[in-house]
Amino acid sequence: MFGQEMDVVHDCHDSTEISSFDFTSFPDFNALKSYIFGIRIGMSYTEVRKSIANFQTFNLSLEQDKFNATRYYLYERISDDSIRQTLANLIWNARDPDLKEIQLFPEVLSCLNVKTDQILSCEALEPRSAIFNNFLGYPSDTVVELDIPSIRTKSIRYYYPQHSIIINENINKDFHKYSLIIYNSRRIFN
Repeated sequence: MFGQEMDVVHDCHDSTEISSFDFTSFPDFNALKSYIFGIRIGMSYTEVRKSIANFQTFNLSLEQDKFNATRYYLYERISDDSIRQTLANLIWNARDPDLKEIQLFPEVLSCLNVKTDQILSCEALEPRSAIFNNFLGYPSDTVVELDIPSIRTKSIRYYYPQHSIIINENINKDFHKYSLIIYNSRRIFN
């Protein structure tokens, strides 16, 4: 059954937890075989809650989106006075109990053992950059998810199925922001 067997990412690692090693240094890395904060694609909501509770390295919490019942935000509490930062959002399909996507925001970099922040920057899409040449390469597909010229807002997804990741680029008149999405490149969701 999907999501029950644990795969080993690389022979040189005894852990599949991507917060514990620099996954960008392995050209054959596949995020589908890995965990982030104990969470992995294909988990149920109950399994995710349990994993977060058991993951002691960071003070994590999960909160449901008030407008979208299939989306939850993963927060890290960074002080005793309830200051927190959003690390990711987790998305389930309404008709499927398995976790569909894990979208990691730039704030997650402080929790990862990634030697370069290029994975969440314009460098990921630049053919002359190290992250492009040594890890990502060209995307297999590019999809414009949102384009509203009147307010100069655009969202573009760059697909890397060999890694089971998507680089999501959000553009508006004031900024460019990047996020990393872990998804099941072998499964189609509606």
